[in-house]
Amino acid sequence: MLVFRSLFICVAAALIAGCSDTVDGMRVWGTVTYDSRPVPEGVILLTPEVGQSAPTAGGLITYGRYDLPPTKGPRAGVTYRVSIEGLEKTGRKIRSPQHPEGNDEKKQFIPPEYNTRSKLQITVSANPAENQHNFPLATPGAIAE
Repeated sequence: MLVFRSLFICVAAALIAGCSDTVDGMRVWGTVTYDSRPVPEGVILLTPEVGQSAPTAGGLITYGRYDLPPTKGPRAGVTYRVSIEGLEKTGRKIRSPQHPEGNDEKKQFIPPEYNTRSKLQITVSANPAENQHNFPLATPGAIAE
């Protein structure tokens, strides 16, 4: 499961890098926390809601922040479903012939309520100042601060 999640994030990052390079998108940025702690690294994906015509947008989360530039950003006036995946180090090393010293093992820790079963939504504004979207996620059933 860990390998699958890591592979998903790598593929998603590659997909994001290849998304539209037109400038008809809007810059969207913000923070992502889980139980009041910044998400160390991960991916945020914005998928247009059913019936909305726009490409998927997304980017990397680094130290609790994401920033989608206009060339990779979502379109104004479109409502998007937000999916968030987050990785954190487990404290173990994974050794391989390419990395005999080992790479840090990481695990996906954001629950499905915020990715595969996400109900998070944003509507992108044509006013750039209104496109900061923060996501204070919490353990399901808990209240985010």
